[in-house]
Amino acid sequence: MAFDWSRYAVGGATRPDSFTGMRPEFREALERMFIAAPPELGLQVGSGYRSVERQRQLWEASDKSGRMVARPGGSRHNHGDAADLSASGLRLDKASAAARDWVHQNAGAYGLSFPMSYEPWHVELAGARGGKGAPSTVSTPSAALTSPEPLANRFTPQGPAPAVFGDVVGQTPVRTVPIDPAPSFGDLLAGQMQARQRYRQEQDQREAADRERRAALFGGGPFGVYR
Repeated sequence: MAFDWSRYAVGGATRPDSFTGMRPEFREALERMFIAAPPELGLQVGSGYRSVERQRQLWEASDKSGRMVARPGGSRHNHGDAADLSASGLRLDKASAAARDWVHQNAGAYGLSFPMSYEPWHVELAGARGGKGAPSTVSTPSAALTSPEPLANRFTPQGPAPAVFGDVVGQTPVRTVPIDPAPSFGDLLAGQMQARQRYRQEQDQREAADRERRAALFGGGPFGVYR
């Protein structure tokens, strides 16, 4: 029996091609996650597949900066392997912490991921963006191996061995480097609290700016970002 997405579709996801245009493997992974999600979370899809033509319409209506709307063909929605999630009528970043946490903690079990930290509502098929392999490391021969000096000379002591007396080697005092004491637990805790406070302030500022841009471009609403 086909999964009834109409029960979970809101906003742009109510278009007829929102789910039929998805790549089958992405739609099936999303379906498995929705079946497993606790009903009380109210998980929904606010945007699914988006045609290039629809993306072009959104692009033309935007400021064309690429911050709020991706270029036509440049959104993973256009490729059918991305969706924007919401819960109980609110975009996921505005929804309950329970819904947001459950989705982020369990998405990987269904082959899904949230690749953009600045769009915590945007879920994709894991690996949809591809990956860049780490650059290979080429070892450089050391000077000892490339030196023209005869091998025997490199292992022959030159001159008498220095005398060692206590902390003096060859009459040269051994210097000790002072080590700063480890910070106390209280200092670490205070630093963490300050970092969290700065993060929350920055997040509030970003959200306020996001709301202003969305209102200016699309008249507000929970689904004003089309990346």
